Amino acid sequence: MKKLIPMLTLVLLMACQSSSKKKSVDSTAKAEPAQTENADQPSVIGEWTFVSDVESDTSPNIRFISEIKLIGHDGCNQFFGHYEVNAASINFKAISSTKKFCPPAGHIDFASKVDYVDGYKIDGNTLTLSGNGEIMYTLQKVQNATH
Repeated sequence: MKKLIPMLTLVLLMACQSSSKKKSVDSTAKAEPAQTENADQPSVIGEWTFVSDVESDTSPNIRFISEIKLIGHDGCNQFFGHYEVNAASINFKAISSTKKFCPPAGHIDFASKVDYVDGYKIDGNTLTLSGNGEIMYTLQKVQNATH
């Protein structure tokens, strides 16, 4: 009996170690989503300001900081998350924001409407975000933005 307990303990430890190795291999196997931007479209990466008549201390803006991550400010709350670009479509994922109390006319409320955005177009320094074929947001590229 004295030999059986250490043997069972050893087997149990080996099983736990094997299970944790599988988890670490699985977690590293996940690849980032591939970005296949339309060859005719310039990259969205950079800082863009929303064209709006929102009066705020901070201009509503969005900054695509990499091929999958973004941050921004809607005039009242900050937001952040991920996006994916494929041809002429753009999909926003896991967008979260701060939850300050905001006056109705003091922000553009991007985080709550972003699920409806499904398309984009860049024409010069103008980025248009659309949903169901209708323009939802127009943004202007910020020149010489510091990142």
